[in-house]
Amino acid sequence: MIFNLVYLIFLLISAPYFIISIIRRDKHRIGLLQKFSFVLPTVKTENNIWIHAVSVGEVLLCRPLVAKLKKTNPDFNIVISVTTATGYRMAQKHFTEHNLIFYPFDFTWSVKRILKKINPKIILLAELELWPNFIMTAKKMNIPVAIINGRLTHRSCLGFKRAIKILKPMFDGVDYFWMQTNLYADRLRLLGIDDAKIKKLGSMKYDNLDYTPKNDKIKNITSALNNYPKRIILVAGSTHSPEETYLLNALKPLIKQKKLTLIIAPRHPERYNEVESMIINQKINCIRKTQLDKNQKYIENSIILLDTIGELSQVYGLSDSVYIGGTLIDHGGQNLMEPAALGKAIICGPSIYNFQETYNLLQRAGAIINVKDEQELILECQQNLLNRDLQSIGKLGVEVMRAQAGSTQKHCDAILKILQNA
Repeated sequence: MIFNLVYLIFLLISAPYFIISIIRRDKHRIGLLQKFSFVLPTVKTENNIWIHAVSVGEVLLCRPLVAKLKKTNPDFNIVISVTTATGYRMAQKHFTEHNLIFYPFDFTWSVKRILKKINPKIILLAELELWPNFIMTAKKMNIPVAIINGRLTHRSCLGFKRAIKILKPMFDGVDYFWMQTNLYADRLRLLGIDDAKIKKLGSMKYDNLDYTPKNDKIKNITSALNNYPKRIILVAGSTHSPEETYLLNALKPLIKQKKLTLIIAPRHPERYNEVESMIINQKINCIRKTQLDKNQKYIENSIILLDTIGELSQVYGLSDSVYIGGTLIDHGGQNLMEPAALGKAIICGPSIYNFQETYNLLQRAGAIINVKDEQELILECQQNLLNRDLQSIGKLGVEVMRAQAGSTQKHCDAILKILQNA
């Protein structure tokens, strides 16, 4: 009851914003009745496996697992739930054969209705998507719940620890915690989770990697750059302020000397204009990817601003080296796996706690170029980068990524074992 009360208070406080958002934005209207369980989906009521993938990233993560589960046991039906409208659209694209629903709001009456309707044999929650009423209701209905591809950041661990007395029934309702790394598993143990429930199965993200570059969405960038002599291409992926300033200070001389081309992809679309102005103020030409798509001419030595969504991984394929955004500020870094799998030499700062174990693997293999601050970034770019064997460094990263594959099969085996013993 306590969680229902908290949710209701929050709903009342946020009601004006909530109503305006529903009126103004389609994404907040989509699936709303289903989220409250006022409208129930049309699904079979037996032999269901429920997989919850919050949004786009989790949907893509679960593709190989869904395929393996269906192949090994075709009698089971897969029900996939999402939270966001973008996740729903992505799931529609990739899971055409399976039942697709919106995850319910965490009111007891909402989760009880949908759980009775679907009656799953097992519930699989991607990463660490925990909602108290949902999990505790599943526990009362004797439905096993497993965390798949589990991760627990330092910040989340501290938050859970402060509220562990209230949240203990929720954690007790989870039967299996299948974590990506030993570090994440140890954080669960710090919360007092029964060690028998915790197991490291690795990250399924390693099974989702592309090792061959694709360019169907970025042909205009390739064509523009091919009109000029070959030079090093550095892609700065998912950058945050003030990292763009650091990069411009470090790379401006190389750009002016026609030794390097810089492609910047800010993490947040609302910063595109800000970053563009920053580049122009440095007396460097800037052209957006969307302008290239409209056949605007690329001027030599221009910095390319990637102002599109979902194309960064392909742009990584063009590069010789990749700077990982969010690592020279206290943000914890962005995904290193994609550029490493594509064989790109990775430059990153010290703030990498979001992907610590992946970083450690790459670091031990010699596949990382470390810079601790802006000054070291300047030193690396202006004195060392042009003389490094970037291709050899990148190959080391590919070897590391390939060695980590296999987590999806481990998850599949563990799930089928539970279903066979049910």
